[in-house]
Amino acid sequence: MEDMEKPTQDKEEEEKKEETKEGPEKRPGKHVKAQEPLKAAERLKLVEAELDKKTTEARKDHDRFLRKCAELENYKKRIEKET
Repeated sequence: MEDMEKPTQDKEEEEKKEETKEGPEKRPGKHVKAQEPLKAAERLKLVEAELDKKTTEARKDHDRFLRKCAELENYKKRIEKET
């Protein structure tokens, strides 16, 4: 009879050990929730900064493209006049 009870006790002990191994990341608590918005806000700032950088880069590239298009059109017109 003791043999039958022992495996269930072992399972319960293992489950308790697993629960304690989870740590604060797995178990919700006030301290975890307080840190999450800060991390999200920091990530948001980084993403916004990167977006601004890429937007500026895209505007410069677009401006260069338009200038090259204008140069090409001017070249075409000049060639037509010369011929």
